[in-house]
Amino acid sequence: MSDRYGIKWHKKLGALFLCLLLCAGMCTPVFADNENNAQGITFYGKLDQSTVTASGEDQTVTLHIFASEEISVGTVQFVVTIPDPLTLVSVTGGGTSGQARKQNENADDANWSIEYADGEALTEIAAITYLVPGGTAAGTYAVGITELELADEDYNGIESSATVTQTLIVQNLSVEGYTAGLSVLSDEISAGETVSVNVAVNHSSETSFAAAEIAVEYDPAAFSFCQQASALGTASVRDVAGTLTLEDYGQNKNFGNSVYVLAFEALSAGTGTVTLQSAAFINKEGAAKNDLAPAEIRSRTVTLQISKRNYPVTLDEIFTGPANAVEGETYYFAQATDGVHYDYGEVAATVDGNATDVQEYDDGSYAISDVAGPVVISGSRTPKRYSVTLTGNAASEIADAPDTAVYHTDYSFTLPSMEGWIYCVESIVIGDAECTTYTAENGTYTIPGTEICGDVVISVAKEATQTGVTVEGNGAGAAAGYNPVAELGQDYTLTIAPEKGYSYTVSATMAGEPVPVTDLGDNTYTVENVSGALVFTVSRTLMVEGVSVSRYLNLDGTALWLIKNNVELEDGRIPTYEGEPMFWSDQYQTYCFLAVTQTLSQEEAAARVDVTDGTAVAVDYGMDVNKSGRADASDAQLTYNMYNAQYSGITAEVTVEKYLRADVNGDGEINVNDSVAIVNGLLA
Repeated sequence: MSDRYGIKWHKKLGALFLCLLLCAGMCTPVFADNENNAQGITFYGKLDQSTVTASGEDQTVTLHIFASEEISVGTVQFVVTIPDPLTLVSVTGGGTSGQARKQNENADDANWSIEYADGEALTEIAAITYLVPGGTAAGTYAVGITELELADEDYNGIESSATVTQTLIVQNLSVEGYTAGLSVLSDEISAGETVSVNVAVNHSSETSFAAAEIAVEYDPAAFSFCQQASALGTASVRDVAGTLTLEDYGQNKNFGNSVYVLAFEALSAGTGTVTLQSAAFINKEGAAKNDLAPAEIRSRTVTLQISKRNYPVTLDEIFTGPANAVEGETYYFAQATDGVHYDYGEVAATVDGNATDVQEYDDGSYAISDVAGPVVISGSRTPKRYSVTLTGNAASEIADAPDTAVYHTDYSFTLPSMEGWIYCVESIVIGDAECTTYTAENGTYTIPGTEICGDVVISVAKEATQTGVTVEGNGAGAAAGYNPVAELGQDYTLTIAPEKGYSYTVSATMAGEPVPVTDLGDNTYTVENVSGALVFTVSRTLMVEGVSVSRYLNLDGTALWLIKNNVELEDGRIPTYEGEPMFWSDQYQTYCFLAVTQTLSQEEAAARVDVTDGTAVAVDYGMDVNKSGRADASDAQLTYNMYNAQYSGITAEVTVEKYLRADVNGDGEINVNDSVAIVNGLLA
């Protein structure tokens, strides 16, 4: 949750890029020294390739410009640095709405402006693609931007004249002998987490080495070395004042990008560096006559952006809030979604085992300031009670109607039975809405507890007449407002308002005996020549003719079945499967759900379908399978895991919605074609 009274800033968590040194298509981002703005935001750049090989062919590299925290911007302006002989290919905006163009018609090619719709919140503010022409000489080339200016949607200045610089290395690969370098999988971590720094070792012609001596420097204010978590093989290590010295000998070791893995714990928020100062190696044969041969150092330094420490939050189920709290910041949480129907008691919290103050707001949210450890939050709630008012000329005769109703507890009352009088329920109003979901049986009316969301007003009436009409059954609500009086010797017609998705049957008794009912075909039903008290029974049954079942995914020892329910319902009503709301799929043009079972017939599935109030969630087929908010290769991996039976079924992490999202190509099953579709979509 953001600052309640200021601009919304959010920490961007998680890795943005994979940086595997010396692997094709990977890079090691390097952070520049950048200016801070008035809000303490820094700006930095990442090259998708920090090193390219000198070639006779043209190559492209892209520089991504980021803010260190999520920021809401309206416009961005800057000047692109274009070192000779590199040329500018394109400039694009970040987020979903960024539109890039030259600052004006007469502006130099390096002067650019980007507009964002409605002050979109984002971390990546621009992407700049350069062309490295064929024949570009080996060396270092400074790329980046200057005169960075940002404004919000109201054109208020956010940043003025910041600079972002990155170094692109064009290198020859004709080096003879050993090479070494550093890499990390992610250059963004949180304080308290451990990061693995890989030491790559290679040779231009040999296949292994035996002995090594490596010197690595790290920032002791930012990191502590974790020897037990490191993977050093047979090497011994000395850690003195931020300098690690590795000495290794013995059996041959294979070359690779993670020959040694150094583990460091991040100590505090900020920026920290790890630098490979020197590396030397020799094979078994060379040890008899030569000293260690020094290696050429590539990717000497890795720079890591360390965010504040995250602490776990244990949250009582009656509240909602993030699973983690950020060190030194305010943690916000709120009453559960249906909190409007409960009265909440005292809320208590501890931070690092010690009781702490909880700030309560009028909107049902809470805050804990300056978090300094794991958070545990507890509380209590009770269902709200609402007043019940009886109106109408028979109100005083209803003896068993409690004067209060409790949310989520059924409420019942009974109409009197007296010769010469007809009693009926004229209306039931809860809050400001009429309730038609009540049921009636043998004169007892029941309001479902889930409907009791406000004060209840029940209007009951009685009339002197020759006979009366009552409506019972689980579909009685469809006949709301019926005439409770029937004239002896006359026909009586009952009109119902059927709800979509249900079929209705109407029967009747007269003076306690069954009587024929004529269905007129327009939701009206007639009993001819009324001669006694008339009782209609309206029964409704869920229509399940549109239910179909197909195998969606084979699991380990069982299967995942796709249930479709092609039914048309009233607005505000959705089908359920075993009590769980079904999803709407534009792919299938029907409601759908998933079930884990060995076998599943259409009849079995249809028996588990029902209808409830609500709005169906539409399945998002935009390739964001894991619901992270961003489509990337992780979504293709999750889909791969699914059709390779990585999961035994539906779990708290791998949910029904995620399985449904994985059918990207809409063929009704999950297989390799869906992962391929995601990858193709990402590359498009």
